[in-house]
Amino acid sequence: MDLKDLFYVGKSVNVRITELRPEEDKVTASIRQALPAAIAAEKLNVGDIVGGMVSQVHSEQVVVTIMPAQLTALLSLSTLANHRQTGIEELRKELKIGEKLDGLVVVSKNPTSGLLVLSTKRSNQPSSYGISKNIVSFESITPGEIVTGKVVKHAPNGTQIELPNGLTGKVHPCDATDDLGLIASGHGPLNIDDEVKCLVLKVNPHTRIIDLSTRQSRLDPENAGEVVDREISSIQDLKEGQTVRGLVKNVQNGLFVALGRSVVARVKIRELFDEVSHFLPSIFRS
Repeated sequence: MDLKDLFYVGKSVNVRITELRPEEDKVTASIRQALPAAIAAEKLNVGDIVGGMVSQVHSEQVVVTIMPAQLTALLSLSTLANHRQTGIEELRKELKIGEKLDGLVVVSKNPTSGLLVLSTKRSNQPSSYGISKNIVSFESITPGEIVTGKVVKHAPNGTQIELPNGLTGKVHPCDATDDLGLIASGHGPLNIDDEVKCLVLKVNPHTRIIDLSTRQSRLDPENAGEVVDREISSIQDLKEGQTVRGLVKNVQNGLFVALGRSVVARVKIRELFDEVSHFLPSIFRS
């Protein structure tokens, strides 16, 4: 079908603004992100408890349709198998299309596609470093799990966490706490040799990097208290005119401020002060 048959001149459509470039007088928008499913997904927050039904069963994932919004989500078979205390093969045979699943937790969402990743409701019982039954191998780790590790090293791009069985994870500075002011004051939650609980955000099988979070809003959403600096996962989490707090990542011809794992804002020199002082060229060198 010709695209002009779907979107004829004069047709009314809903769009979502994805990028504004006032200096170029350009606006970028998306029709897909303005669809009802995408809007419904946007209303769900990480940590929300949802229910749904099994719509597909694959080799490693269960496709879940969240009711009543009819949203598509993914649930790891290994996570569900651990929760039910059964094997993955046995679970795959037992699951039925249309089977109802309750008590699922939203652990991540893609604001662009509207796709959600779920986990089973986590237990409040603490795990113990070195004997975590969830970590048998790199392949056994799935997003949404809570693991325990030891802080071993700090670096500008994150803190290294030693996990059981010789594995390591990384906590980006913006994922360390719900109050970034604690990092600036030197009272952050991650100190060398500390044993810390972390939530698995992402597992990259190619780089074998395990992204972790020690935000209380991730570990225990119901008892986390006030989130001073909310998590920013993508540029879609931001609006023009909004004031947010980040961490300086680099100083070169201005500042580069990390707002999240993959979101960095550039602050030009002229946007640093009300008046540009005569000594600025000596501070910011290329």
